[in-house]
Amino acid sequence: MTIPDRLRSRKFWLACLGALMGVALPVLNGEVPPESGLEAAAAVLVAYILGQAWQDSQKGGDSAS
Repeated sequence: MTIPDRLRSRKFWLACLGALMGVALPVLNGEVPPESGLEAAAAVLVAYILGQAWQDSQKGGDSAS
């Protein structure tokens, strides 16, 4: 998947939004410690990466090596 294809991906934009919300909401709201926001952002990004890896493995035939 090329960079322009990735920029058109809904999953990519939702992962970006989820990570941004994890960082921005604690700052804006003040009720959640910033560390928890960073953990939530990291969790969203890890879930996206694992989801993309699983999807790529289901396609088969594409080898990164």
